[in-house]
Amino acid sequence: MPQTTPFLTKDPRFLASTTLLSTSTVNSVEKGVTILIGLLSSMEAAMPPPSTPNDNDNDNDSDVYLASRIELVPAYFELGRGLLRCVVVRSYDDDGTSTSTSTSTAKPLPSAPSDTSPRTNDEDLAISLEYLTTAFAILSTAQVQAQAQAQAHAHNPQYTEYISNAIPRTLSTIADVHMESGSYVNAADAYIQCVPLREAGVEIASNDNIDGDSSLELLRSTRLLADSLVGVVDALIECVASSDSDSAEALETSAGVMLLKKGEDWLDYAFGYYEQAKEKLQDAVYTVGLLMEKKGSSDSTELQREKEDTAHLATIMMYCGQRLEEMKEERDEKTK
Repeated sequence: MPQTTPFLTKDPRFLASTTLLSTSTVNSVEKGVTILIGLLSSMEAAMPPPSTPNDNDNDNDSDVYLASRIELVPAYFELGRGLLRCVVVRSYDDDGTSTSTSTSTAKPLPSAPSDTSPRTNDEDLAISLEYLTTAFAILSTAQVQAQAQAQAHAHNPQYTEYISNAIPRTLSTIADVHMESGSYVNAADAYIQCVPLREAGVEIASNDNIDGDSSLELLRSTRLLADSLVGVVDALIECVASSDSDSAEALETSAGVMLLKKGEDWLDYAFGYYEQAKEKLQDAVYTVGLLMEKKGSSDSTELQREKEDTAHLATIMMYCGQRLEEMKEERDEKTK
C-alpha cells in the first residue's frame, strides 16, 4: 500500500514540537523550534544521495530521492511556521525582544555554526521564508512529477493527497511571513496563488458530499477559501496604505493575475476580492449553522474549532471592510 502521509507527522517528537509551537510563550515556541531542528538535521544526514544521469535505474532512484525529500517537508514547514510564531509571540513584549533564556536563541540553521547571540525578528522571518520556500519547491516538484506520471499512465498515488493539501497551506504561510515582513506585494501574490487551490478543495469536498448534507470537510474547505480571499484583501489594503501600489512596477503574479500600479485601481481590485470573501464567509457561517443543528455529531471538537476560526475570520473581514470604506471615502474626497 503506498505511503500517503510522511512518517514524520506521526513521530512523537514532531507532535510534541507542533504542540509547543501553538503555545503563547516564547520559551515554549523556541523549544518547539529546537526539537524540529534536531529532527531535520538527523533526517537530512540519513537522506540518500540524489541520482545522476549515469546511475542505473535512474527513474527509480529519482523517485526514491524525491520521496525522501517529501518526508522532510513537514519539518521544513513547521520550522518556517515556528519561526514566524516566534516573531508574533515575541511582539507581545513591550521592547519587541525575546525574553527566552533557552539555548535555542542560536540561529536555527542546521548548517550554521553555533552562535548563542539572540535572533532578531528580521532574522527569524528571513530564515522562516527560506524553510517555507524549500518546502514549497519540494512539493511543486513532486506535483509536477505526479502529473507527468499520470499522463504516462504510470501514476503513483504516493503522497498525492498530502501534497495537494500542503501546497496551499505552505503558500498561505509564506504570504503570512511576507505580511509580517512588510512585503505586501509579495504577500498579495502568494495569497492570490492560494485562491484557485482552495477553490479546488471546495469543489472536491462538495463532490464528496454525495448525500447533500453539509460535511465538516466542506466547512473547512470553504473557510480556508474565505481565509485566502481575506488575505488578498488585507495585503492589497496594506499595499495602498503603504504606497507600494504607487511605487511598485505593475506586477503579474505567478497565478497570472495583474496587480495594477495605480493606487485607485488597487483599491478597486481589493473591493472585488472583498465581495468574493464576503460571499464565501457567508457560506461558511451558513454551513456552521447546519452542522450545529445536527445531533450526536462525532466531530464536535473539530466543529467547535471551525466555528471559532470562522468567527475570528468574520472579525477580520469586518475590519478589512471598514478600512476599505475609509480608503474609498478618502480617495473620493481627493478626486472632488
